[in-house]
Amino acid sequence: MRHAPLLALSLAAAVMAGCATREGAPRQAQAAPVILQPAECLDPAQARSWDAIDGFTLLVDGGRRKYRIELYENCISLGNSVTLELRGDFVSNRVCGRAGDHVLVGRERCRIRSAQVLDNQTYEQLRGNSRARGEIRAGAGF
Repeated sequence: MRHAPLLALSLAAAVMAGCATREGAPRQAQAAPVILQPAECLDPAQARSWDAIDGFTLLVDGGRRKYRIELYENCISLGNSVTLELRGDFVSNRVCGRAGDHVLVGRERCRIRSAQVLDNQTYEQLRGNSRARGEIRAGAGF
């Protein structure tokens, strides 16, 4: 009988851990953010086009490189916008997935959680049959 409270506590901890990993869990709890090395960062001035996979994920054709951009929150305006603005650090305006990087879509500001360089094959697979959504404007930094 002395082990009953310990067993109940263990069971409660297991249930709570299961709840934290359910499909509807916040994105920040699902995977560690990816921060690019400076040479790999996305230069918004070189970006050609973008496509939204969902409200949390962008694919960007950055010229020589292709990128997957993950957002912290659901960026609702991505669904009906043809232009967006990428804002990186205040010196170079490059987007590396660091704190402060964000996407402006209309009046909505969506924080960038991570940036990842993709090979051409992965980029095309993720894009599927969709066409490039629109143009990207380079922000002036902060």
